[in-house]
Amino acid sequence: MVLVILAIAASIVIPFAGDNNAGRLRASAELLAADIEDIQARALAEPTDPVRLRVDDDGAGWWLEHVNDPGTPLEGIDGRPVIRRMGAEALAGIDNVVIRVRDLPEEGLEFDDQGAPVELANSILFELETRESEDRLQVEVSASTGRTSITRP
Repeated sequence: MVLVILAIAASIVIPFAGDNNAGRLRASAELLAADIEDIQARALAEPTDPVRLRVDDDGAGWWLEHVNDPGTPLEGIDGRPVIRRMGAEALAGIDNVVIRVRDLPEEGLEFDDQGAPVELANSILFELETRESEDRLQVEVSASTGRTSITRP
């Protein structure tokens, strides 16, 4: 039993120990994809109160906000604002990842009441890369279905 607990703890801690850029990159991409799927689910559940995802100009994070209250971050289930910054809180062990976005509307990513992205002609690519290496991942949001996927470029 003790061995099982140690194995579980190691599987959580090891990706952040030492120089594991691939693990940090993957964790960042997974959290971004989860937040995108969250706003899509919220659009389906509460179409009269749409939420969108915005990316920081410096590429060091993102946040969720109500469309009807721009600039005010959405509160998460823990009552705290959903603001993701590399090196802080949920991304505390990840300070070497940068996000670049292609084809994101100026207002951010928002979904309609059918779960499709609002006003997108092309899929959106969130490109995450580490500063120290050429490791990269892409989080893609399909323009037609809103499907989110994580791939290597």
